[in-house]
Amino acid sequence: MRSLLRGVVGLVAGGVLLGAALGAWGGSEPDPASPGAGAAAVTVRGVVTAVNDGAFSVEIQEGDRAAEMLVALDEKTVVLKQRKRIAGNEIRVGDPVTVRYTERDGRAIARHVWVRVAGDAAAGTGKTQ
Repeated sequence: MRSLLRGVVGLVAGGVLLGAALGAWGGSEPDPASPGAGAAAVTVRGVVTAVNDGAFSVEIQEGDRAAEMLVALDEKTVVLKQRKRIAGNEIRVGDPVTVRYTERDGRAIARHVWVRVAGDAAAGTGKTQ
């Protein structure tokens, strides 16, 4: 009985080690050729201060400091307002937004933009990971 138990424990431990080894070897690295590969998504909240063709600036408040960043839109960006999809050119100066972006070639590329309603309880500003 003990030898059977040792065998089962050995198989389980071996399976765990093999699984860990295959997970580390088997494609867990991002493909460097894919856009935004390896880039961690970052979420910021703020207020739109300028809108240009295909991009907008957002002022982010972090504690007592304010920072402005330029966020680009691309064909994969999803923009939502009151749970409905809208076009990127419908973003307006003064809109409170939450932006989830990744960096590519030194630029912030929006993946999702949520245009919040002014006065929304969650309309805080700042940066989260």
